[in-house]
Amino acid sequence: QQCTATTAQTLYFFYKDIVANATLVNIAAQTLFTSTPTTKVHQHRLFVNTFRALREDGIVFLLDEDTDEYMLLSKNRVLLPYLQDNSKNKQRPNYLRHVPNSRLKHLSQAMKSDKNNNNNSAFK
Repeated sequence: QQCTATTAQTLYFFYKDIVANATLVNIAAQTLFTSTPTTKVHQHRLFVNTFRALREDGIVFLLDEDTDEYMLLSKNRVLLPYLQDNSKNKQRPNYLRHVPNSRLKHLSQAMKSDKNNNNNSAFK
């Protein structure tokens, strides 16, 4: 899926790189409080459920199901550029479909308030 409204600075990553990260695997193991033969299964389930929640909450977007490539929907690299470039006639891109309207509205209001105050400290 093409994401034309993103910038070159957008963070893309692969699920396999996250689940192979030793620090994250250790955190998952500590979170599960168990060390049994099925620990790996439970760790996998924890990662899958966490990524599902992140997708549903509009924190990450699954770009490619075949490669499990994700895009982090960060405020400064994705959401604000979208709001700054958005015209009234533009439809919301597919990658923002799970971002709550309230989050975009809040950022838009903060951006307008910031412009009115001539103070960029809220977006640094």
